[in-house]
Amino acid sequence: MAAMKCSAYKVAEVLSVNAIRKGGSKKGAGKLCVELHDGQRKVSVVTSYSNVAVGQRVIFAPEGSMVRGMQVLRRKEAGEWTEGMICGPLEIGLEANALFCSCIILDSSFKVGDIAPTQIPVNSPVSEAETLQRQHVDDKVTACLASEDVILACIVSDQSPSSSKPKQAQVPAHQDGKTGHTFIGEWDDEGVFFYQAFNKQIADWAVQHQRFGGPDFNPKRMTWIKPSFAWMLYRAGYGHKDKNQARILKVKLSHEAVAEILSRCKHGHGNGGSDGRVQWDPARTLLRGERDEPALSGGRAIQIGMKGDLSCYYVSNTLSICDVTSLANLMQYAHGQQPEKCLSTVQEWLACGDLPNERPYQPWCDQDVLSRLHLRG
Repeated sequence: MAAMKCSAYKVAEVLSVNAIRKGGSKKGAGKLCVELHDGQRKVSVVTSYSNVAVGQRVIFAPEGSMVRGMQVLRRKEAGEWTEGMICGPLEIGLEANALFCSCIILDSSFKVGDIAPTQIPVNSPVSEAETLQRQHVDDKVTACLASEDVILACIVSDQSPSSSKPKQAQVPAHQDGKTGHTFIGEWDDEGVFFYQAFNKQIADWAVQHQRFGGPDFNPKRMTWIKPSFAWMLYRAGYGHKDKNQARILKVKLSHEAVAEILSRCKHGHGNGGSDGRVQWDPARTLLRGERDEPALSGGRAIQIGMKGDLSCYYVSNTLSICDVTSLANLMQYAHGQQPEKCLSTVQEWLACGDLPNERPYQPWCDQDVLSRLHLRG
């Protein structure tokens, strides 16, 4: 496949890579300060792509270029000046390859300072883990980021989860003290998507094997899943809160598995005698809030906690797992813009289908379960 060119991006060489550890700053967790040479000068870039290494050739979006409709600006990030962005598949619009939390590494046929390609060359080297992952998930999760609609206005449907044409409302769903809360999430005919944040080791193993496990994972410990991408961004600090939340994964469960998990949950904080717990936390949107974080929506968002046998059930019933850390990083960059620019950026990404299509979901549970969990039936 011949690589198309983008005049705004350049091929750059990695000169040095240093982890950011300024005073234990949470904003620097999992980030690297990378020195590049773009063929004309040395530049400093802050990135979350952990596969960057000295001597590699990468795609560099310099100050003034456009990434997903956003202008790249020179600014401080985690206490360091960044003069551009190192690009992965998501930054250059390759959604089909955006399941991998790795920047694009070019081979030696690309000269430093040349115009960068906007397609991954077929001979571009990838790790064995990425190769195995691509083979395993091609049929399952290549559409994880390809969706449409809602965040600014939610989707309201009176149809069952098997319906594919919900109606759009003008106001977001919110808490109704008499009838309970609405479960908002992304779902399709096969199942429902949830988000979790993990450290690099657990996330790498899970994405490669398409299930949770490995030497660092304890299947019986308390774990929490959230169907709201915005709430996950807030909770994990866009993947930079700490090293144990550096990677954000998108996990799919069947409708039957979701119903089984909810049927084994109780409502509220600290309820004993159950392996599952449902909490309703202040909901967030993908708009920018007052502190450059996802804004409060005024509603409530569900999160589900599991331990012991229920956690093991969850682990054994995942349908697919993909890495959306790159999308989280782009959302953080968008939220660092002025409010008007952030709004237009989010609207553009929604229109292009780059953000999750979250809408009201009706779990396949009996009415007594819905009532117990304060779920609107």
